[in-house]
Amino acid sequence: MGIQSRYLSDGTATTEYYPSPVSRQQPIWLQYMRLGLDVDEEKIGDLIFEVYRAVDAKQYRLAAMGIRAALEQIMIMKIGDTGTFNQKLEAFQKAGLISSIQRDAMRATLDVGDAAIHRGYIPKEGELKIALDVLDGVCAPIFGHVDEAKRMAQSVPPRK
Repeated sequence: MGIQSRYLSDGTATTEYYPSPVSRQQPIWLQYMRLGLDVDEEKIGDLIFEVYRAVDAKQYRLAAMGIRAALEQIMIMKIGDTGTFNQKLEAFQKAGLISSIQRDAMRATLDVGDAAIHRGYIPKEGELKIALDVLDGVCAPIFGHVDEAKRMAQSVPPRK
């Protein structure tokens, strides 16, 4: 981990840590998405990879914008372009891809991205961590756990 201290014009000091404290290891499902087995998944996977790089570089606005874009692209990929974000969220939930709790979390996460894009909002580290958790929570069952669960089910002995 690197540390860089800077002195601001008002005489105060700031300390920056590299990689960012929000940084996290990329999930295994992201690696699967980026293998190129499915063109649409690969494009979204590459976008999410860029989000993780933005987080590592403490570019929180760009990360929030990227999370918003990734969530929208995932919804379009799975349920089509059904109109507004709220309409997409409704269709995404009705398709059984998210729960009502996840829908509310996605709405809040999309709002962070919208604010970063349209109002210059800079999310705090904790907010960005939550947004990444929401993104991971949506992606893991769709892009990772389905195949993993199938493999796991094959290894379980049948009931007698």
